[in-house]
Amino acid sequence: MRSSYTVAGALALAAAFAALTGPARADAGLSVELGAQFPEQGAARSVGGDVQTGFGVNYDFIRAPIVPVQVSFAFDDANGSTSNGKLNQVGFGVAGRLTTPLYAGIGFSVYNVNATVNGRDPQTLSSTGLGTTIFAGERFLTLPGGVSFALQGNYKQLPQFGGINPSSYGLGLRIQL
Repeated sequence: MRSSYTVAGALALAAAFAALTGPARADAGLSVELGAQFPEQGAARSVGGDVQTGFGVNYDFIRAPIVPVQVSFAFDDANGSTSNGKLNQVGFGVAGRLTTPLYAGIGFSVYNVNATVNGRDPQTLSSTGLGTTIFAGERFLTLPGGVSFALQGNYKQLPQFGGINPSSYGLGLRIQL
């Protein structure tokens, strides 16, 4: 019970700080996302786990002058393991997003997806192909100097292989530097 008061107090303090400092600086050129991915298919969960670690980096290289849109190079990685094996997805591509405090975007990447399946006949499966990421988030805090924090949700559609569909839903903390 005490920890829920601590979390609620921290969130209230963050919201008050964000309100006092004005809107988050959405146009920072570099952002890092840390979070969790939740595979939607049973075979992917069996190999990679119900929750996988997600990590991403985006670097903005185009700012649209009329519409508030940023285009960035994107790196995306998620991995997890169970006693049945491990699953890893790595993608490189481009993404575009609106730059308002409540933002949404889409990314297109070439993904390399690997699975090591343990069992009587251990096997390593791999696929490379086009994947997409649809994401939305809300910036909630800006620190002096322009660093901002956002909560971001996503859906990743990834290449299927060997009966495994690694597509997943995710939730993460995005830090813009």
